[in-house]
Amino acid sequence: ANEWLRYGAAIYLERVDEGEIRDNVARQGMNGLLLTRSSRLRIWNNDFSYLSGLGIGLYRSTHNTIMHNRVDWCVRGYSHGFYNRGQDSAALLMFEQSSANVVAYNSMTHGGDGLFLWAGQQTMDSGTGGSNDNTFYMNDFSFAPTNGMEATFSRNRFIANRSEGSTHGLWGGYSWGSEIVGNRFAGNRVGIAIEHGQDNRIAGNRFDGDSTAIRLWWNRLEPSEWGYPKVRDTRSRGYRIEGNAFVGNRVAVRSDSTLEVLLSGNSLDGVATAHLHDGDTATALPQQPRTREQGLNIHR
Repeated sequence: ANEWLRYGAAIYLERVDEGEIRDNVARQGMNGLLLTRSSRLRIWNNDFSYLSGLGIGLYRSTHNTIMHNRVDWCVRGYSHGFYNRGQDSAALLMFEQSSANVVAYNSMTHGGDGLFLWAGQQTMDSGTGGSNDNTFYMNDFSFAPTNGMEATFSRNRFIANRSEGSTHGLWGGYSWGSEIVGNRFAGNRVGIAIEHGQDNRIAGNRFDGDSTAIRLWWNRLEPSEWGYPKVRDTRSRGYRIEGNAFVGNRVAVRSDSTLEVLLSGNSLDGVATAHLHDGDTATALPQQPRTREQGLNIHR
């Protein structure tokens, strides 16, 4: 219903099919570029920085290519050392059935979130659809006060991105069938945090100094107003965690009430606790982790 127009944007496109948006600069406003029901756009070499809302926002927009943009410091509600909520500001918002987009080679640092992706109310009510099959490749989502990347209720690919210095490097609640491969997480409170996720692959990533590198869990109680858990299996299950490098973490992998976790070929260096399993957790360890400083395996 054009609600985004209440706050304005430097560029607002509705139902635009094919086109090119390049070499634009928008700073010190509310929003940079907003797309509604638009597709097959090439968005590159723009500067949408120092905004208080969204750098780039997509609503029901698909098959777009977003590359080589600078979208830094899109944040509000933050005071260093005192108050660190981003208040849902973000460098990039992908909202409500925004699928099959390619996001690559962008600088999206210091946003409330670097990436904020959500499936939308249709998915929450019906359990179908999602903001699916997007590819995020070689972006820098670092130094968000909340999440470097947040992607929920959807299936996506995160490849060779950087996410440093945030509360969560990647928050992936209810993510399913996603690939998280070759990324660098550093200095986050939690590198990757996924609740109620299923059949996700976490491979070839480096976790450098994150307090907990990977945390997986399931809550038995879910919001009663959600239609999603009424029609979907929302157990935490089916993880392949392989070939990752864990460096200087307090805990490498913590899994609570998570089934079918396969750990294979990971390396540990200066890690206090390798695997911490709690609740009804079923974990397969086909080989012992390679270590320079042996971590402890703890089952509670």
